[in-house]
Amino acid sequence: MGMRYMVYIAWNKDKYLMNVSHDPVLDLNYHMDTWECQQLWILTPLLLLGQACLVLNSVSTQEEIRGTVFNRTNNSSLKSIARYFAGKIPFTPSHGNQLREKFELVQNNLKKLGLEEFDEPQLITCSDSQIKRIKILEKRKEAHKIQTSVEGRYLLSDEADSFLNYCQINVESPLEDLFQLLYLQGKAQVFPGVGYGKKGQMQCFRCGSSENIKQSYCLDCGSNECCYCENCISMGESRECKPLYGFPYLGKSNPKQVDIRFDFELTAVQKDAAVGVWKFTKNSQFRKCLVWAACGAGKTEVSFPAIADVLTKGYKVLFAVPRKDTIIDIEKRVKKCFSGVEIAALYGGSSERFKKADLVLATTHQVLRFYEAFHLVVLDEVDAFPYHGSAMLYNALNRALHPKGKIVYMTATPPEYLLKMNKNHIQIVTIPARHHGYPLPVPELVIDKSLKVKDDKLVIPEKAIEFLHQSVEGEFSQVLIFVPTIFLSERVGAILKRTLELPPFNNFGGSWVNYTHSQDPERDKKRESFLNGEFPVLVTTTLMERGINVPKVNVMVLFAENQYIFDTATLVQMAGRAGRMTNNPQSKVWFVGAYTTSFMKQAITWIKNINKEAADKGYLKRLPDTGRFRIKNVT
Repeated sequence: MGMRYMVYIAWNKDKYLMNVSHDPVLDLNYHMDTWECQQLWILTPLLLLGQACLVLNSVSTQEEIRGTVFNRTNNSSLKSIARYFAGKIPFTPSHGNQLREKFELVQNNLKKLGLEEFDEPQLITCSDSQIKRIKILEKRKEAHKIQTSVEGRYLLSDEADSFLNYCQINVESPLEDLFQLLYLQGKAQVFPGVGYGKKGQMQCFRCGSSENIKQSYCLDCGSNECCYCENCISMGESRECKPLYGFPYLGKSNPKQVDIRFDFELTAVQKDAAVGVWKFTKNSQFRKCLVWAACGAGKTEVSFPAIADVLTKGYKVLFAVPRKDTIIDIEKRVKKCFSGVEIAALYGGSSERFKKADLVLATTHQVLRFYEAFHLVVLDEVDAFPYHGSAMLYNALNRALHPKGKIVYMTATPPEYLLKMNKNHIQIVTIPARHHGYPLPVPELVIDKSLKVKDDKLVIPEKAIEFLHQSVEGEFSQVLIFVPTIFLSERVGAILKRTLELPPFNNFGGSWVNYTHSQDPERDKKRESFLNGEFPVLVTTTLMERGINVPKVNVMVLFAENQYIFDTATLVQMAGRAGRMTNNPQSKVWFVGAYTTSFMKQAITWIKNINKEAADKGYLKRLPDTGRFRIKNVT
């Protein structure tokens, strides 16, 4: 639903305000009812909402939009206004210097934009015969009726209609009228779907993108130059003519009984961390908390007591993760632990996007649908794609956070900006040990210059083949092999398939090797087959660096010197696939490369430091290896 808006200025004898509206008559009736405003000037022709907002923000301050008193230094202004209303003159330049200046500023901005200008403002008064009295009280009651349902949501105009239908809320008045009244009351914000950013560039006010803005003819508003956003079009068309409504959570808390029950015992380190996060949400002066966990330490459940505490107070909580499959898994775990809580799981294709819930589990893209809704946001895997490095998702998460809310970042590999944050602004809680109490496997560096691709030929070092033989036939362990590119996943996979069919391997039938990557249509099937132990070796890209738990697996990183793909965090995550299970806590990890990089050394140091912290705090059953780097140079 596209609409046209106008910029207006309204006033009484004491103050004035400027704003935009699709129906200034509606606004005038509201102003008459609330602060005895008797008239307004329409300063522009009908504009796309993005244009109207640009003009308004260019000529007015936030105080003027909310309403501010006249400058009373020029008494002739008030006299001129009085003469105007007496009908003595139709319009005069001396008709209130402040009002006249605003009118001229608006016209100058219209001229700059190449839009139609007014010779004089159009006056609407409460006594004008063209105005039919609006039942403003009834409309305000209807607006109040829908407010509690839409609180915390960020909706395009057509989405809002679908949302209220889902909630089975029926109203007689047009929704745009009711939302405009909520906006005037300060209970909603109105943005153009696409409009002008602070630097004058066109941007989408839903996803924040300024790179994928296109112009086209619009069936809704009839403009040939209506801008829309291609970046988030899968969530519904965000356009320059479409209002985007933000409804902050303004309601009072509604305390409730929330029970939490684990079907397993938290470890000592998990209990300590859970208490730390709970104290952060309860009484810490900090608004941000970093939960820094060892890979496989079980950080998700550590946040549950804090979540329960916020829910008990009657506030809403968001648990956000980057991927759909993780949401589906966490939903099962949350429903086992929490009772007395309404839970919604949101991801692409979910049927619950409009469901009213106390605890919302969502992929980071689905967070775009919320506005100042949550008193606690837990962001798991903060360093993972697509959240990491995405200004769009970073802004969306902060927009979904209530102004008094707090945010918990959870990760095994914190991004640099969190580590560099002033310690007076963020609380840090660590989980340095896994549930089984054994140290993280420390990677062994294997440097072999024969590992290379030359003339389209790939040479895999003999030492790597020996590791595979020892793992598969000596230890009866599966092996997860990481490579930096899709090309290498296919080449390494093909070579190893042939290699493992020859001595010294005792492969008497079937395929022992598979490979996969992000463009493999059978990637999910191969993943499940590997998890089920149907074949021993899987060659993959960083696609599998997270969210995969194999009962008994060793890890090899080939071409580990590729610094474009394998940075410190990625290497730590890949190494973290090993030794996660209680029945096999001491798996092996090999970083195999033609030379050593600083990232490889930093990853090993990172893992050793985590092990040292766990040992120092008494969380380990066995002391970790604290020696120097173990580097095998193969000549």
